[in-house]
Amino acid sequence: MRVSVKSNAKEFSKGLKRYQRKQMPFATAGAINSTLFDVKKKVIPRTFRGAFKHGKNRGFLNGATMRIEKANKHTLTGVLHDSANLEYLEEQHIQGKPNKPNRGQHVAVPQRGPGKIRRTARGTPVDQRPRQILQKPDVFKKDGRGGKAGIWQQKKNKLVLLYSLVPSTQVKPRLRYHQNVKKAVEGMFPKRLEKSFAKAWDSRK
Repeated sequence: MRVSVKSNAKEFSKGLKRYQRKQMPFATAGAINSTLFDVKKKVIPRTFRGAFKHGKNRGFLNGATMRIEKANKHTLTGVLHDSANLEYLEEQHIQGKPNKPNRGQHVAVPQRGPGKIRRTARGTPVDQRPRQILQKPDVFKKDGRGGKAGIWQQKKNKLVLLYSLVPSTQVKPRLRYHQNVKKAVEGMFPKRLEKSFAKAWDSRK
């Protein structure tokens, strides 16, 4: 995603004298960097924890993989990115993205709850995925009531539905990364720019 702060900087510079505007590249770069560090420290952890409330990897939930490439007076562009390239995170905040089967005719939808399919911050564990779990002697694929297809497990005297099998599903967004970061930058940057300009002005040569 890209968040532009060009209009904020332009509006701020309107109230400056011509000689003061020479400090704007330094001030803008500083404001971009301080905003990025605040987003990483405050917004990212809150966003991840809200999306993955039951995750056990606290480093992941604190946004430990996020890295910053700082802006300078020439580029005036800063980058906050996921250094681990966790591509599946992108699917967590795209509204209405269709999920279609890679193989066969169905998408396996995991059923949550005690004794069913576990979920971690990184998704469904490998040994809990359909292909692997069907290797267990007490797990099998069959039609349920009303012709509903599913993957079931025989547990003592009852059948437990582990996955429902459907033609397609819609991915519901759970990670509000884009929305939260955009809102935070829009709120933070004007204040950071004012403070950064004052610092640049005081340290001018």
